[in-house]
Parts: sequence; structure tokens; C-alpha cells
Amino acid sequence: MRAGLIFSLLFLLPVFFLSSFPMYVNLGGGYRLETESFEPAGWLVETGVSSEFGDEIIFDTVFNLGATSTSNPSPTNYLLFDVDLSIPLLGREENSWIKAGPFLSIEYGNFRFFDSTSTDWEETTWVGAFVMMNFGPWEFTVRGEYPIQMSTILEGESTDLNVADMFEMRIRFYLSSFFRNFVDKLFLEFLLSTRERKISVSFMEPF
Repeated sequence: MRAGLIFSLLFLLPVFFLSSFPMYVNLGGGYRLETESFEPAGWLVETGVSSEFGDEIIFDTVFNLGATSTSNPSPTNYLLFDVDLSIPLLGREENSWIKAGPFLSIEYGNFRFFDSTSTDWEETTWVGAFVMMNFGPWEFTVRGEYPIQMSTILEGESTDLNVADMFEMRIRFYLSSFFRNFVDKLFLEFLLSTRERKISVSFMEPF
């Protein structure tokens, strides 16, 4: 986890320092739903920093405190930390309707199965690319990613990945587009994939 975070900082921070302003701080919250891969469901807190050109660092914390199940009757605090990094190399113009570039995601936590315990902490690192398109208040992002690092618990599953497991779609609907002279960006976000499904509401405050 430490090596992944160091790599991510070296990967993206220079871009933010070199990017032109304005910059935005992202704050939001929502709910992450159960999938075939991650249980149980949990609440989501989202923070991050982004630029006007689409550079983005998003840090998610998902939690379900005191959860129990038939396989694990003892209360367990489920936590999952997720860092997503993206840099558009194509379409860095402010009003570009399409952007594309590399993508990195690091997940760390015990948010895998209901029988996980407080010691079953796992890490996965995914790298890939994304394409983002804007149509009015709608923003669609498709990501293709591949796991380059998995914890011991997940290593046996790495060869069982399907093509669908390597793709996810993010949909944002900007509510702020309906208000004139609205400086902040307020949006609903839906993330859909075989391993992650979540809904959240966030706003981006310029600084």
C-alpha cells in the first residue's frame, strides 16, 4: 500500500503543480452497493482535488460499522480506502467534449466478503486508460483497467478475471448547469462495474 501511494503521488502531483488554475476541491458522500465481489454495502465519503482540465485525485472511504452475518456473527468494522488518479492527455482544453488518458486505482481494506475480519486487509492496484465525453449536463467516463498487484487472498482469482471485470462506467449529471452564475459544480455520480456500484452526490469548490 505504501509503495502504491508513493507511486501515485509521483505520478500525478507534478501535473497539478504544472496545471493552470482554477483548481477544485471535491467533497461528497453516498452509498456503495453490494456486488458479486465486495460485501457488505456501506456508506461512502468522498474527497479529492481536480483541475479544470480533468486532472483528478479522488479518495473514497467506504465503511459499514458493526456489521454481522451468519458466517461471521461477531460485529466487524468494514473499511475500504480507494484512491483513483486520472490525467487527460487528449483534450486538455477547458471546454473539450472528449478527454482521454491514463488511469490508476488503489484499493485497500477488509471490504471483501461478509466473513472477512479486522485482520483480512487486502490490496489491489489497477492501471489502465479512460475516455470521458461531455454532452450538456451529462458526463460519461469509460475506464479499462487491469490488476497489476493483488493481495495474497486475491491472487488465486486474478486468473479468473473476465473481460467485463476490467471495465467500468462513471456517469455524472451536473445539477449546477441549470443555475446561472453558479461558481461551484454540483453533480450526481453513478459508478457501475462488476466489482463496484455506487451512487453519490458531490460538489467541486474552486480555490
